[in-house]
Amino acid sequence: MKTNKIFSLAVLALLTAACSSDIAPEQQGSRVIPFTATLSAGTATTRTIEEEDDRLVTYWEKKEKVALIHDGVMDVMEVTDVDDETGAATISGNLTGDPQDGDDVTVIYPASAVDGETLDVKDDLLKEQDGDKGTISQQFDLRKSTGAKLQVVGEAASLKGIVSLKNQLAIVQLSFRNDGGDLYYFLTQLTIKDGNSKVLTTVNETVENTYWIAMAPAKDATFSFEFIKDGETYTCTKTGVTLEAGKYYQSTMMVNAPEPEQLTVSATGYKGTYDGQAHGITVTVTEPATGATIKYRTTADGEYNLTSNPTYTDAGKHTVYYQVTKDKYETVTGSADVEITQAAATISFKEATITKTYGDAAFTNTLTNTGDGAVKYSTTATNVTVNESTGEVTITGAGEATIKATVTDGTNYTYATKEISYTLTVNKKAGSISFATAAPSQALSATTADNTYTQTVTNIGDGMVTYSISDNTCGATINASTGKVTFTQVGSVKVTATVAVAEDGIYSYATTTATYTLTVAKAAGSISYTTQTVEKLTTDAAFTNTLTKVGDGKMTYSSSDTDGKVVTVNSSTGEVTIKGAGEATITATVADSDTYTYATTTATYKVIVKVPVISPHDSFGDGGDPLK
Repeated sequence: MKTNKIFSLAVLALLTAACSSDIAPEQQGSRVIPFTATLSAGTATTRTIEEEDDRLVTYWEKKEKVALIHDGVMDVMEVTDVDDETGAATISGNLTGDPQDGDDVTVIYPASAVDGETLDVKDDLLKEQDGDKGTISQQFDLRKSTGAKLQVVGEAASLKGIVSLKNQLAIVQLSFRNDGGDLYYFLTQLTIKDGNSKVLTTVNETVENTYWIAMAPAKDATFSFEFIKDGETYTCTKTGVTLEAGKYYQSTMMVNAPEPEQLTVSATGYKGTYDGQAHGITVTVTEPATGATIKYRTTADGEYNLTSNPTYTDAGKHTVYYQVTKDKYETVTGSADVEITQAAATISFKEATITKTYGDAAFTNTLTNTGDGAVKYSTTATNVTVNESTGEVTITGAGEATIKATVTDGTNYTYATKEISYTLTVNKKAGSISFATAAPSQALSATTADNTYTQTVTNIGDGMVTYSISDNTCGATINASTGKVTFTQVGSVKVTATVAVAEDGIYSYATTTATYTLTVAKAAGSISYTTQTVEKLTTDAAFTNTLTKVGDGKMTYSSSDTDGKVVTVNSSTGEVTIKGAGEATITATVADSDTYTYATTTATYKVIVKVPVISPHDSFGDGGDPLK
């Protein structure tokens, strides 16, 4: 069965500079030919390997650098694609120099491992190295292929066939356990030396009790492995060791270490309700009484890298893992839980019912939340809107509304009742109707079109107003929509405006009617004479002085000459008949009618009657002789 793993690796390090100064530059003046070729799967390594049937299977990664060496020239290619099914890699770049079809090609991975002078793997990479910790990756994988051939067709180049590369290093897996037992040891340090006691590599950490080491090929070599456990140094020597390039080795070394003493350790967790305080586990070492080291971690896997006991404040179940160590004692590991349950919380509104009037400003009913749960506000009413986050209510109409607050359990608090509400009553705004003038008066006009009166009611609100009349003595009618009154005679009429409250309106009316009484008064009449003095002769005929009259009052005429010696006047028509020489005053008198009244009821003018003067040249009679 195939298992994916990620390993830490103590390795014989390769130089990793992608642009090492040892790499030869492209040849000046050379021609450049585009190059593309395929390298088989399993010929390079990435940061992930698969351990399968005691061998390592490795995969290409895009952008890895591969060196092509041909005819004394090195060109660097890049992995541009990896086939998901076969794992084969496509490398691309440019060939320089004078590449010819059939030229021998050496392929080396990674390109940074090439010595720019020898155009081969750097010599020191296959000899003694300084160790380091890392992961199996291109930095620690060294592969080479010889015998490949160039294929040049026109201005394009490739490799003939699919080329495989061989690892130039051996990968060694080392583990250590007690002799005759099954206890694998965690070592604090491992040093590998050659037969001359020269240090090849030093590794300070392991992963899963295992060291992964990349080593140079060797034949019948001697290696010594020196490691430290529980403060004691142990040495193991292996002779006749042969390591072949490209192979994967596994080895378990037995350690004759004394059996460790046992630590007596107990751990107690914590269980309680959230109180805002920090809580942790308690690890107690009773044997030995002193000297033990306790470290912690908060995940099931990983290093015990915490020197202080982790504590928790928030509600939840938290598992703390601990490790107790002491030289010459068996390491003890375990775990305990910190279990903090949520505390009880409530929400409540300050007011259970609220009454407002349409037109009032937006408001918020204070909500008390004793926990940390998130609250949202809502309503299904159409006469208000509610801010979901703050609970602020904006009034848009009259009526009743239910405002709800819904809370969800928070991190540290839980709520038995998660929904509460309050009732909002929005009263209609106060409306009113009124007339500005309670008792208007208007004089009757001789012009029928002028005999109208309109006084519009002042309506504060949204009710519909209609008009009607009563106590009508002036022959009035009214337009029910506009309130325009039309009258025909003197008298009075009572006008009533009635407002109907809109069912879905926002105003109400304490008083739904308003009235005024219109008095139609007599029109103002007048009489006058334009000519104030009329001169006549005793021989003149009867005449009438024109009277200017406004109104329909009845006229009578009289003369100051009651004896009728100078003039007489027709009492009905005002015609004046001359009787003799002298003076008289003619008086016109008007009486109020049903529709007109007169502030001044008389008008006068003077009549002066003279005797004609006969000139000497005038003829006397009808053809008589002139006087002498």
